[in-house]
Amino acid sequence: MHNADRHEEVISGRRKAWAWGLSGNLPYLLLQSPYRFEGVIDGQSSGRNALSNVAGLPVYGADKLKDLNPADTLIVVFADLKLHGSAIFDQARRYGPFDLVAPHIPALHDVPAALQARTQRLGEMLIEKRHDTRYTAVPKRVALWLHGLVKGGAERQMVLLACGLRELGWDVDLICTAKDSSQTTLWADELRDAGVNRMYLPDMRASWDWLESESGVPEQVPTLAPYFTTRGLHDILQTVDILLERRPELVISFLDDGNIAAGVASVLAGVPNILMSGRNAEPHHFTDLQYFPVAKSQLKSCYQALLSLDGVALVNNSQAGAESYSQWLGLPDEAIEAIPNAVQAPTGQMVSSIREQYGIAAGVPLVLGVMRLADEKQPLRFVDMITRLKTKLPELQAILLGDGPLYEDVRQAIDSSALQSSLIMAGAQESSLPYLAEADLLLSTSRMEGMPNVILEAQLMACPVVATNVGGVAEALMSEMKVGLVSKDDWMTMEKVALNLLLQKSGAKDIAKKARAAIIVSRSVQELARRYIDAGLGRKNI
Repeated sequence: MHNADRHEEVISGRRKAWAWGLSGNLPYLLLQSPYRFEGVIDGQSSGRNALSNVAGLPVYGADKLKDLNPADTLIVVFADLKLHGSAIFDQARRYGPFDLVAPHIPALHDVPAALQARTQRLGEMLIEKRHDTRYTAVPKRVALWLHGLVKGGAERQMVLLACGLRELGWDVDLICTAKDSSQTTLWADELRDAGVNRMYLPDMRASWDWLESESGVPEQVPTLAPYFTTRGLHDILQTVDILLERRPELVISFLDDGNIAAGVASVLAGVPNILMSGRNAEPHHFTDLQYFPVAKSQLKSCYQALLSLDGVALVNNSQAGAESYSQWLGLPDEAIEAIPNAVQAPTGQMVSSIREQYGIAAGVPLVLGVMRLADEKQPLRFVDMITRLKTKLPELQAILLGDGPLYEDVRQAIDSSALQSSLIMAGAQESSLPYLAEADLLLSTSRMEGMPNVILEAQLMACPVVATNVGGVAEALMSEMKVGLVSKDDWMTMEKVALNLLLQKSGAKDIAKKARAAIIVSRSVQELARRYIDAGLGRKNI
């Protein structure tokens, strides 16, 4: 019998459900369940009598199973099955041949027809809520929403946007679901120095009292609970609570997972202006991206429901990205504005000792790669290109910054080549600027890009660039630097252009210095902030 059939037996009344485990997400799973539970089994305790009460249900020790008939009982394991599944199954089976299953999450496990029907109900609820005018916004207060401050392009732009908004006199809250990565200490310092108010959503277990209070759960939860994943539901409800307390006049979110969670929460809270910013292409281009507040198949419908509302808009950081989302969502080309990324010059005089650190003498050609080691960045092509250049310039050295799922593949490719002493894998670094300051060339081999931060930063540091002409790369380059653009997959031309720039370092550096002067003016953090404010407040026809 499949798990779906076992859940159906509870729904039809042929079995009774018992939850196993006092997991942090227990109250949310109860909210999402299509049926009621009789109680909760705490496998860490013994005894048949109720030990306590949680979320309105009695909690018993494992010995309670002695009173239950396995034939008409279904045990739904709320505890982490990956960590504790084997031990839980062994413990429960000592009391009888009980059936144990994972929770039924409607947003993930329902049939497509049911998901589509629920999407329609959600859309209707959002429309109804959008007409609620009781919300009073604090002027010039903006809430930025991001899952967490990790080393990534979108996260860097969120930091620059926050700093730019502060320079324009806005009160800025940055709401995150997770604590900062250890690799983003410098970014966190920038936010602190700019006066950005950092806010973190509480974890699920810390939300138990809030969920059980009379004022904790919004009235729309019966609609919300089955539509979203457990994590997504938590993020939405907790964000609503923060927004109702802080009352910003504008919410800005980045990336698809953040856009749906923050967008829905903002509508529920009543925030008048909501601006979402997408990835470098619509999400189905990224097969490894699976963790969203809704089933991936429902992202499109959820976006469309939000964008049908007054005061809700979507932007992208490149024209290519905007067109990708427009086509996916069935919107006119002009419906999504492209707002290019910003770049910020380091304060004070930068003292770099990268060459000394890695034993690379002055004058030795140094090529830099900065990328997430993932399929869309094609890091193995970077390794191949260094191999090619090395045959023409035997003294050439290269450094590759970044981490990701292809790290070991890249490591093995280097170890099996003749590059062990010439290509250094330096991992993820807090800042690429010291490396760009001493590199003779930045090489980008991506097959897909948005508005790549590293190409902006290379120009800021007057480092010549050779890059595949994909996504927003051409938009990121100042006119002086477009000599380094090559067609996607044209590796022969990339080798030729890179070699030419390395052999004519003086001329290439002069061109890069002109690009530096241009980019400082055109891609400032204040300009980024102005563009987002205009788009978010509807001051442009987007």
